[in-house]
Amino acid sequence: MSIKMKAVAYGILSCEREYLATANQKKHDITLIGNSLTEQTLFYAAGKQAVIVPENTNIPSQITEALTKMGVDHVLIRELCSDESESEVLQKMAARVIQQLDGL
Repeated sequence: MSIKMKAVAYGILSCEREYLATANQKKHDITLIGNSLTEQTLFYAAGKQAVIVPENTNIPSQITEALTKMGVDHVLIRELCSDESESEVLQKMAARVIQQLDGL
C-alpha cells in the first residue's frame, strides 16, 4: 500500500478537477490550484511533499530552491489538457498523476 502523499497541483482547469478527484479516490491529500506556480503562489506548497505542474512549465531556480527549503521532495509533470479535451484524455491524465503519487 502506498503512503498518502500531500501534494499541490498548479494550473488545474475546472474540467480537470472532477477527473483528478475521481482518480484519487481520497488516497492522497491533493490541493488543486488554478494558478500557475510562481513566487506569489509558492505558499500553497507549504507542508506538501510533492508539487504537480503542467508539462512545459519553466520553473526558475529560485522557485526550485524555495520548494526545497519548504520540504517539497518531488516535482511531478502532468500532461496539458484543455477545456476541449475529451473525457478519455482527462481520465488518462488523472490516472497517470495518481500513479505517479502512488509510486513516491
